[in-house]
Amino acid sequence: MEETGTYHEYIIIGAGIAGIKAAETIRACDADACIQVISDEPGFPYKRTDIDKHIANGFTNEDFLLHPAEWFKDSRIELLSEAVVEQIIPDKKLIILQHSGKHRYGKLLIASGAAPVVPEIIKSQNIPAYYIRTKSETLNFLEALKKSKSVTIIGGGVQSVEIAEQCILAGKKVTLLSRSSNLLQKYFPEDYSIDIERMLSEKGADLNLSIGISDISYRKGEGYDLKTTGKIIHSDLLVCTCGIIPNTVVVNNTGIQIGKGIMVNSSCETNMRDIFAAGDCAQYETNPPAGLWHSAEFMGKVAGQNMTGNTASLSSKTFRLKCELFGRFFFSQNYSRNKSITGTDINKQSIKQRWFITESGAAGVVMTDDKPRAKVYEKAVNEAWSIERIRKEIPL
Repeated sequence: MEETGTYHEYIIIGAGIAGIKAAETIRACDADACIQVISDEPGFPYKRTDIDKHIANGFTNEDFLLHPAEWFKDSRIELLSEAVVEQIIPDKKLIILQHSGKHRYGKLLIASGAAPVVPEIIKSQNIPAYYIRTKSETLNFLEALKKSKSVTIIGGGVQSVEIAEQCILAGKKVTLLSRSSNLLQKYFPEDYSIDIERMLSEKGADLNLSIGISDISYRKGEGYDLKTTGKIIHSDLLVCTCGIIPNTVVVNNTGIQIGKGIMVNSSCETNMRDIFAAGDCAQYETNPPAGLWHSAEFMGKVAGQNMTGNTASLSSKTFRLKCELFGRFFFSQNYSRNKSITGTDINKQSIKQRWFITESGAAGVVMTDDKPRAKVYEKAVNEAWSIERIRKEIPL
């Protein structure tokens, strides 16, 4: 092998939960291997899903860490922060980093995550906006929020409503715009969505659903004017939460197959020898990346096991989504809009369950205000419990 650049048996591009879970798994399976994790962010890896839940109270760079600094030293895992991958050369098993030279690998995991979707109207007019995806950008948003009175949020998903809640708790006037007819409609049936919408409205949010934006103007120091059907909405700050797109730029011109994300098989292998992918950048079968924390974590574990010669497989396992707003808890797992799957309601006081039952058993569930038993709901879906067993083991 050509002696050019540093060599690690395992290199992981990306320090989100998929990359860190893979590093943990590799170390557990191979006590002596040289492991390197490459991160394009400053500082130590953190739990990304926590940052938009702590806008009202604020946080620091030391919060939400997946592991303390000592863990990397004790685990003998080298972390390169603020390192940008310039090129991957699969036939030479070589990575070239900006300002950091050449790095050779035995096996490579790409866990580069995803980037926020930028609406075309914002992109085309080069409108500045906030995207709550990284800790550093969110900290910048917190500083701007302190000096502002109003915030407009574009989007209708989980992050949209969580940021809306936090900005309301921070005492700001909040406007939420979405093309969707209901909030969180990917994860909840209409009546559950309406419950969330009603609560946000009662707390002061101005909800504008089934509505598009025809124009945006921005003046520094004066804020934004968003032109919609019938009115112009003014705000000091603009936040875009319009979904994510897999970060696949790192594999451009490598021969690695890309669909909606980096294509992998059930072992998280790409079409290139000794190159794996996991997390929000990866696509298994025909499904787009899930964009869920626990899905990325599971993929990282599967990749780590297979990279070390063990056998693990991506399965039909599904993952939960949870959302906490103003003290209430909303839960969704494998919710389907398939009209042929009947929903069975089990309600008592504030707790609501709707189970989606097939001949094989529970295929999905939505639930409110039963947080202590959330993992039991997840288990019931993944094990396809019957409705009789559900009534017995998750009684209301």
